[in-house]
Amino acid sequence: MKRYVMLPGALFSLIACGSEVVPTPSSLSPAAAIFPLPGPETKVEPDDNPWLRGFGGAAPDTDAHGSGAEPHASPADPQDPPSATEPDVSSPGTTPSDPSGQDEPLEPPDELPDLSPRLELIEYLEGQGSDKVLSFSNRGAGIDGSCSVDVYVNGGTTPWRSMPLSPLPAPGETGSYCSAAITDRACLGEISGSTFNGNDALLVRCDGQLTDSFGQLGHDPGAGWSSGVAAKLTTKDSHWLRCSSPDRDATNPFVVDEQWILYPEGEDLSTAQQLCPDPSALGLGGAPQAT
Repeated sequence: MKRYVMLPGALFSLIACGSEVVPTPSSLSPAAAIFPLPGPETKVEPDDNPWLRGFGGAAPDTDAHGSGAEPHASPADPQDPPSATEPDVSSPGTTPSDPSGQDEPLEPPDELPDLSPRLELIEYLEGQGSDKVLSFSNRGAGIDGSCSVDVYVNGGTTPWRSMPLSPLPAPGETGSYCSAAITDRACLGEISGSTFNGNDALLVRCDGQLTDSFGQLGHDPGAGWSSGVAAKLTTKDSHWLRCSSPDRDATNPFVVDEQWILYPEGEDLSTAQQLCPDPSALGLGGAPQAT
């Protein structure tokens, strides 16, 4: 169907295809529509646009990129990274923040028990030749650590050598470390027969901490550490048993019989410790004390 609208100086031919034309009030009225709009009840589907269908023909099958049309959006790739507004929970060990703005406080980790050793020197033998014995009691809670004896000679303050002690006695147990010349007793470990002499200072350390000492650091006693009651009695070529608490101040003057007694020969270590005298004014006596 054709309809003609007369305008001054021009003739326009309008072809209406598929849409109902709204009558115009007057062909020369200012409100006259050159291209009439659809009526209020007219519904134009996006795929039924006559201008895209080529005036009644089928819509041309053209490449969307060639025609300039935007391609349809595809569903989101499941591998796409999460948006900035979404928390990333893909990484292990990460949790989204509390939406209220207050994260739950982390619980402190449980404290591990202290299983470190603490060795205290309880027997000292510096015999003739290469006879050497050092015995220790483990007053610590375990054996998870390392212990050693540092040897200081001739009044020196720098260790001449360090003797590692291995294996360690169990907590509450004693263990002896002997030179190869000692064959008449059970020993936990071996030490060299030339490790120390009767005038050397010995410092016992576990995990770097001083746990006991024998002698005085920085002092040269001559032939050996002397007794306070017997001038000729020294720690040279002799055998001693501790009857006091450990000495953790290696700089104090050292008098051997203020802490030690001559070892009762013929007695094993556990029996000998019971022979310590009663406490005296010098602090000698009593079983090793826990500190």
